[in-house]
This record gives sequence, structure tokens and C-alpha cells, in this order.
Amino acid sequence: MKRTKMSVVLGLGLVIVACGGIATFLVAQAWISRARRVEQFVSNIADALDPSTKRLSDRNYWAPSLIFDDPKVVQLCYAMQRGDVPEVERLLDEGVDINARGKKGITPLMWWSYPLLQVKLCDIRWKYSDKVVGPRFLTGLSAEDYSAWKRESLQVHDSFKGELKKWLDLGADPRLALSGIVSPPRAVGFYWFPRGSSVCDLAAWNPVGREGTKEFTAFPILLDYMEDVDRPIPIDYGDSRQYDDPHITVIFYVVNRVEYTCVAGPTIPENLALLIEAGANIEYEAPNGWTPLIAAAKGHNYNMVYMLLCAGANRRHESSDGASLRSCLAESAEFYTDKEVDSVKIGLQRLAEAEAASENRKVEPDDWKTVSLERSDLLERSDLSEVRWFVDVVDWLREHEPSWSELEELESKVKAAYLEKLQIAIEDVECDPFAKEWGDNRWQQSSSTAGGDGRQE
Repeated sequence: MKRTKMSVVLGLGLVIVACGGIATFLVAQAWISRARRVEQFVSNIADALDPSTKRLSDRNYWAPSLIFDDPKVVQLCYAMQRGDVPEVERLLDEGVDINARGKKGITPLMWWSYPLLQVKLCDIRWKYSDKVVGPRFLTGLSAEDYSAWKRESLQVHDSFKGELKKWLDLGADPRLALSGIVSPPRAVGFYWFPRGSSVCDLAAWNPVGREGTKEFTAFPILLDYMEDVDRPIPIDYGDSRQYDDPHITVIFYVVNRVEYTCVAGPTIPENLALLIEAGANIEYEAPNGWTPLIAAAKGHNYNMVYMLLCAGANRRHESSDGASLRSCLAESAEFYTDKEVDSVKIGLQRLAEAEAASENRKVEPDDWKTVSLERSDLLERSDLSEVRWFVDVVDWLREHEPSWSELEELESKVKAAYLEKLQIAIEDVECDPFAKEWGDNRWQQSSSTAGGDGRQE
């Protein structure tokens, strides 16, 4: 009897030990697999950002051999990557098609353009990243490092635009659209190319550089190739599935690239001006009823809002989901006086700490105020310019929509928050004058043609 009990206990013990061993093995395998994935991800990033890598495009599934079946087209892609014009011309003379279509409609021009440029720009950004103080790249660099970073980035981009012109002269067609969503190497840039978009469309919202300045866009080069600036572009994400035929036009990319391309970053007013002057429909409605004006306000891009208002956009339009310019103004006021003001203050405080450390002294509680007053270049690089544009738009609307009684309260609320929390008067923040000058000129023209009023009734 005792032997039987002992055998049972021993058997149970062996079963428990065996189960524990199996469980431990499975857990260990899971952690090993996860560690390998993390290691591979880190390796991919290192490869993508390593300037010594000969073929950066071969990393992360962007090798042309994985996109194009014709080996001659693959050779053409590598020749374009090197900027080897004679080799490209030789391959074209042999009959290689520079507009050959690969997976999801990718062309050699699209393959060559943005991911490869983004790798080079990421490499420059990576070089200066250890010098950043604060939560954001642009506002965390010293004035000297900021100038050096921008100069090097512009050199890369100028080279890119020069080569782009060569490929266009050789017959590359930037109007050919994708037949599906394309996600370039994730270690290179956290964005994707929407279905139906072309190189012209992608250039409009400037996925390269992300700095949002006119120097970093190739759109003026490509605009002449756009036969229809209102060509419908399908939407393939979010709530678009509830609509029968969800489309937008390229102007939506320009006024709010975060909403329609999932890429954060500033917008480029020069691109919007080019589209309006080319006859783009500023009242085109997205599937949810948003117009470009509402889309711009939803993205807090009030330089775009100002330009659209001056171009005659309907400021009283309300979308099917209840969004209007008035509701967007209220949302933006909350955003600017809550998240945005705190973010700017954190950046200023960290810069003050860095300056105190470099001078081998203790940081004082009010040192960040001195930084904000002495670093005018910091203010220009921060998001304070967006707040200034918000105030300018509200001022414009107070003149042309006197019945909107809440405007004065919204403006006072935003101004008070920044003066109280940051010791910065919004009026002292300088912005790129382009949108203001262009918008004022448009308003004068529309007013004269509308009998001196120009207001939508």
C-alpha cells in the first residue's frame, strides 16, 4: 500500500516537473523569438542609417528585385539610385521602360524618389540627434547645430531635385498612380503611400525631410505634369469604408497631411498657393463632408486656413459629421492652451538646464524665461508660429464675421495662456510672411471682384 502511494506521489512529482520543464522551455522560446525580432529590428535601423552601406535600398523589403520582375528594370533602378545618367541612357536605348510597373503599380521613379532620399536625410538627422535637448528635434538644437543640419539637408535635397529633373527629361512619368497601398522601409520613414497616389501627389504633401519649408519640396517641379489638380484619389483607411466611393483630391494632402497620410509635420503654404492658382477646387468635399478649410483647421494648420479664407473658401460650411470652422476654432483653442503650451515650456526648461550645465552653474527656476527671450530662432522653429496663425485667423474672422461672438473670448484665452505660462506675447512671435502676403493679395482681389465685400452670405 505504501509502495503504491509512493509510486503515485513520485509519478505526480515527475509529471509536475515535466510540465514545469515544458512550460519553461516554451516561455524561453517565446522570449528568444522576441529578442531575435528586436535584434533584427535594431539591425534594420542600423543598416538603413549606416552611410557606408552600399545599397541602402536593399534593406527592409525595398530592393528593386522584390518589386520588378525584369532584371533590366532592376539595373535601371540601381543606376538611378547612383545618379548614373549615362548608364540610365544606355539602358533606355536598349529598350528598358523607365515607366515599367512593378508590384502595386510602383514605377522606377517612385521607387527611386522618396525612400532613398529619406534614408540620407535620416542619416543627417541621426548625426545631430545626440545634440538635441528637449522633446523635439528642431527646437532642441543650438542655433549653430540647427544651421549646420539644415545646410547639409538642403544639399541632399538640392541634389535630389537635380536628378529628378534628369529622370523627367528622360521620359519618367510622375502621374502614374499606385494600384495599392505601399509602405516603404519602416526603418527609413514611418509613412505609407496611399492607393491611387502618384509621385506628383506625394510631392505635394512633402514626405521628404518633414521640415515643412519651401526649400524641401519638389512639388513646383512636378506641378506642370499634373493634368488635373482635382483628380479624385481613393482613401483606404479609417472610416472611409462606410462610404460608397471615398475620394479626396491632392489639396487635402497639402492642408492636413497627418489626417490623410499619417505623417506628422508642418505644411507648406507655397504648395497650397500653387494649387489654388492652378484652379484647384477649394470647396471639394471629402466623404465625411470636410472641405479643405475644415481639414486644415482640424490639423491646426491656420496658415492654410488663412490662405483659404482669403481665396474665398466658405467659412460657414458644416460637414455631415458636424465639423465646422467655428467648432474647429474652439477645439484648437483648447489644444493650444493645454498640450501645446506645456510642450513649449518643457522644451525651454530643458534648454535652460543644458545651458546651465555647459556653464557649470546651477539652473535657476526662471532661467527658461531668459532662454525664450534670447532665442528668437527657437521661437521661429517651435510651434508658436501655429498659435500666432490661429490668432491672425481669429482677427480676420472678427472683422468679417462680427456675429461670431465667441471669437474675442477664444483669442483672449490663448493669448493669456502663453503670456502667463511662457512670458511670451503671441504678437512677438514671427512667422513665415508668405501666407500672409499671398492671402492679403488674394483677399484684395476677391473683394474688388465681389463689389468690395467678398463675403459668403
